[in-house]
Amino acid sequence: MRVMCFRRDVLVVAMLALTAKPAAAESWYPANYATSGGEEICLNDGNHPVWMEDQGLIMTTVTSCCLRYFSHINQLSCVDNSNGITYTGTGDYYPLYQDSKCAQDCDIASGGACGGVLTDTSVPLFSSIGDCCANKMGHVSSSTIIYCYNIVPEICKH
Repeated sequence: MRVMCFRRDVLVVAMLALTAKPAAAESWYPANYATSGGEEICLNDGNHPVWMEDQGLIMTTVTSCCLRYFSHINQLSCVDNSNGITYTGTGDYYPLYQDSKCAQDCDIASGGACGGVLTDTSVPLFSSIGDCCANKMGHVSSSTIIYCYNIVPEICKH
């Protein structure tokens, strides 16, 4: 006859380990698919409609969700805003054709050359205001560009 002895605390822990559910996978989904007029962000709040799962619309990362559903907007903006972080721009420069000048990708309230935070991926970005002026403001005289900025005047002189 064989006698088996068990320690109750070990048995309970072992049973819990066998029955515990695996950690829930992240379930990122586009907010504007779930509710009419929703923002262009991805959510991971577990409140997605069941039909989204049924149709394979759930993504496992915020990056993949932003890329799949919001490829028309700046991906850094989508990821930051989806994670509850206010996107503040790249700090690069872009053309403001309507004003015949280049502006910095940052909140206007920050001052300086900030022209607002871009989300549109079709707008070209440049690492310096000089590059932006040289590449996108050739139709505008250097003096006009300098006047619009009132920053370092020699930047756009060529």
